[in-house]
Amino acid sequence: MGVRPMYVTPSFVASEGCIAGTVYVFERFETKGVLQVQVGETRIAAMTTPDLKVQLNQPVWLKVQPRRVLAFDVASGRALPPSDV
Repeated sequence: MGVRPMYVTPSFVASEGCIAGTVYVFERFETKGVLQVQVGETRIAAMTTPDLKVQLNQPVWLKVQPRRVLAFDVASGRALPPSDV
């Protein structure tokens, strides 16, 4: 399973249906930021504005657009068509 960072929205307030994690790292670029969130043994990236203020290990909740989640075939590693998900 996977999701592109632009389809993940971070929040610093707990919300129903969101994935809880902690800030792993935040990278600032000229026009965007990339927030890496540790969720168990997995890291999930979210695109943000470059001026986001976060602290290492800060609690964060992620809202993922369900229609944007990608599924992959375990054997081949290829993306499955949406109809096969």
